[in-house]
Amino acid sequence: GPNWHCPCCAISPLAIYTTWICCSELKAPKDSILGIVPYSHKHTLWDLPHKNSQLPSDFNWDKKWCIPKEISYGDLIIFNIKTIHASSLNTSSPRAYRFSMDTRIQIIDDNNKENVDITESINDIK
Repeated sequence: GPNWHCPCCAISPLAIYTTWICCSELKAPKDSILGIVPYSHKHTLWDLPHKNSQLPSDFNWDKKWCIPKEISYGDLIIFNIKTIHASSLNTSSPRAYRFSMDTRIQIIDDNNKENVDITESINDIK
């Protein structure tokens, strides 16, 4: 069956973040907007995924998704690489073109050369 990116990554906390930058104007519910499941990066069973999935076996689809109501050019969403995320359904007519860029960042503490978890600080941003 499918496994996560690497066995060691699946069972270890990762201080690697995705930065998603919006390059178009979008409004929910008609346009396709990136949504996340808050705190889903804290799941522990990534090494035992759901069948035919990369989702951890302790993930429950009843979790509440966070989807912005609207996003604009240059809006930025930052989330831990293990955060469960997906785009919402695009129901606009004609179909809106969604364009975004994403990249990965890893924050290292220069004093002790360890990964730094910035998730709690990011969660404080409203």
